[in-house]
Amino acid sequence: MASQRARREQRSYALCLVDLDRFKAVNDNAGHAAGDALLRRIADVLRRSCRRQDFAARIGGDEFALLLSDCSASAAAHVMQEVVDAVATLGFEWDGTGYSVGASIGITTIGSDSPGLPEIMSQADAACYTSKAAGRGRVSVYDPVASAT
Repeated sequence: MASQRARREQRSYALCLVDLDRFKAVNDNAGHAAGDALLRRIADVLRRSCRRQDFAARIGGDEFALLLSDCSASAAAHVMQEVVDAVATLGFEWDGTGYSVGASIGITTIGSDSPGLPEIMSQADAACYTSKAAGRGRVSVYDPVASAT
């Protein structure tokens, strides 16, 4: 696990949760085959944003997680902004109808003093919620001070 490795090897990671915006409209209007095709396209975008030492996975219906090795919050935010931009310009058409989706992303860092996995996931999820609440199509880094209020 990244938090154990971070403690043992004094490494840092960034956990990025990617939640797709307006994906439900594709599934509802065009069907699950269209949704699956779009998810494959999104996965390609995410794969291209990762380095060999990074890890990307689909964790839910329209949610993905990326674990970026040896990565600060600011570096992760830069990479994830490129993902937001790439998804926004992706363009997806199914049966002659065009669909526009976006991505809202939350980031938290994992270091030698990080809590366990449930809290790390909760932090990334809170940051993702901040992105959605701010208007979607954004990247937010977890802020423990803002989350405490």
